[in-house]
Amino acid sequence: MLFSRNPGTGGKVAPTALREWLNQGRAIVLDVRGPDEFSRGHISGAILVPLEKLRDSLDTLPKDRPIVAVCLRGRRSAKAARMLCKAGFAEVYNLSGGMLAWPYEVEQGI
Repeated sequence: MLFSRNPGTGGKVAPTALREWLNQGRAIVLDVRGPDEFSRGHISGAILVPLEKLRDSLDTLPKDRPIVAVCLRGRRSAKAARMLCKAGFAEVYNLSGGMLAWPYEVEQGI
């Protein structure tokens, strides 16, 4: 399945679908890992907002585009997706399998 939606908790998106969305400029990637994890590798163009700082950063995120939350395995990003849904974001997804499932190149050294 490329993506699924679950009211109130967001949905899941497969890495292949996310790559397509990014190529189309359709989605925003929200990386909720810590700065050290992010600097070791992240999806190009991802916005870093560690999960513990997300609540204070909600007003900085656009509500007019799908947001795909990302972490290492998908647990923190699932929490982030629920938080975004509760805050009124309409299209929220969690990357299935997290960065461990991302088969594409990552940017490093930031």
